[in-house]
Amino acid sequence: MKRKVLATGQESIPYRRELLPIGKTITATILLQQIIYWDDKMDGEFYKFIEPPKPREDGTLHPDYKVGDSWKEEVGLTHAMFRTAFKKLEEQGIVSKRVSQDNRTYITLHWDVLDPMLDKIYGVDEKKENNSDVAELKKRNQELEERVVELECKLGNHPSSEIIETSIVETAPEEEHQSKHLNVTLNEVVEATQKMGYAKEIGVNFFWYNEGRGWKGIIDWIPTLRAKLVSEKPLEAKELKEPKELRYFLRRWEHRAKVSITLHDKKYEVNKLGMLVENGMVVEPELEEKLYGAILKSGVEEFLNRFKG
Repeated sequence: MKRKVLATGQESIPYRRELLPIGKTITATILLQQIIYWDDKMDGEFYKFIEPPKPREDGTLHPDYKVGDSWKEEVGLTHAMFRTAFKKLEEQGIVSKRVSQDNRTYITLHWDVLDPMLDKIYGVDEKKENNSDVAELKKRNQELEERVVELECKLGNHPSSEIIETSIVETAPEEEHQSKHLNVTLNEVVEATQKMGYAKEIGVNFFWYNEGRGWKGIIDWIPTLRAKLVSEKPLEAKELKEPKELRYFLRRWEHRAKVSITLHDKKYEVNKLGMLVENGMVVEPELEEKLYGAILKSGVEEFLNRFKG
C-alpha cells in the first residue's frame, strides 16, 4: 500500500515532508520520491539521464534519450545537485548505481533497506479486517485450506484421503526487544537479515552482540549488518524453514520468473519481491503463507527443480 501511494504523482513532483528524516535534505528527499516512482514504473532497476545529452556532430541526440527524460528536466537538478543528493541516499544503502558497457547509469532501489525506514513513518502495511460477518470469514478460511490440501496432493506428499489441520489461528506476537542504546529492535534486525537472504539466527546474534557492546561506533545499523553478511553464507533452498524465508529466497533466485502454481484453474506467479501474484495482483498474505508453507512441507527442492533449465 505505502509503495503505491509513494509511487503516484510523478507529474506534480510532490515534496513529502515526512520522508525528510530519510532523505536528510529536501533535494535528496524529492529525488528519493522520484526514484520510488521510477522503480515502481519500471518494475525495478532503471536508467535515466542526469542532464539532456549534447547533440552529436550530425545534430542528432542519443538514441535512448527522450525529451524531458532527465533528472535536470524532471526535477530541476544540476549534475552537482544530483550527485550530492544521490550520495545522501547511497550512503544509507537505500540506493546503488552501476554503469553498463554502453555507459548507461542504472539505479537500483533497495527495498530491504528502505522498508524498515518507511514502516517507522507510515506504520507496517496490514490488511485490516473490518468484515464482521463470521460466516464469510469461515468460508474464506475453508477455501484457503482446500487450496493448500490440493497443492500438497499435487506435490505428491499428501495422500488425498488424509486430512490436515490448516485453520487460521491467532498466535501471540513474539516479544519485542528494543535496544537500550540505538533506535532499533530485534525484530527489525531479524527481518532485514531474512530479507537479504540469510538465516534469522545471524540477525539475532548480530543484535545481541552489538547490544552487549552498546552498539559502539555504530550510528546506522543497516550498512553494518550488510557488511557483516558479506562473510556469511546465504540460505540454500534445503535450509528454508519459514514461508517468508521462501519468499526472500525466490526474490533473488535466478529462475524466479519461471515459477508458477496452478490451483482451481488459477495461476499464481512470483513477482520480483518474491510475492505470489494472480493476474498481476498480489494475493492475500494468508494465502501466500499457506501455499509457501505447503511447498516447504512437501519438499521445496523438488518443487524448485521443476523450474530450472
